[in-house]
Amino acid sequence: YIDIITYLKMNGNSVWIRHDIDFSLDKAVRFAEFEADLGIKSIYYILVNGPYYNPFHPENIEKIKMIKDLGHSIGIHFDLNNIKSVDAATQANLIHAFRALLEYYSIQEINYITFHRMTPSFELVQLLSNEELYFPDMNKSFKYITDTNKNWTEDMSEVAKFYPNIQINVHPEWWTEEEMDWESNIYELRLDTNLDKLIEKEIKSMPPNIYQNPPR
Repeated sequence: YIDIITYLKMNGNSVWIRHDIDFSLDKAVRFAEFEADLGIKSIYYILVNGPYYNPFHPENIEKIKMIKDLGHSIGIHFDLNNIKSVDAATQANLIHAFRALLEYYSIQEINYITFHRMTPSFELVQLLSNEELYFPDMNKSFKYITDTNKNWTEDMSEVAKFYPNIQINVHPEWWTEEEMDWESNIYELRLDTNLDKLIEKEIKSMPPNIYQNPPR
């Protein structure tokens, strides 16, 4: 990770770093501390309606505050899969309800949203944009690259050559001091067995990325 950031800085790229916190707030805090030591400021997107952690538990609220106190920003990460059958207006209302809860408990304004797994409809994006909840994936001036399933979607060095502005979505659960396969990364999060199996099922159901070299 240090090598990647150093390379992009030396290459002169403008980099927007974000983190979708899908599975573990504990790992997010450790990564936020690591980035703060490097002088990096990122946006951490908290999954507010996922099965893996409860962001509104008092202990987790303190972890979110810790991330903010380290100099990072907080956004909302939302899974549309359970409400995909309702219209865009209803989806927007539910998103704003979760947003209000996160703002209330973490004592900070939330201005950014990303989506977990499912791409939002054009109608929903328009509604959220009109209501000043910014969706960063729609910023076409930044080339988007992510490490989903422990694989980069594209070759980072090639992307850096051709795109001056880059948005990197880094998932903290894939990054450790020693190289591991993705199953070991999940066990390293120290979740319970049922959640481990649920995460494995979700990952295996996702299509493979085009660029298959694991992040280093």
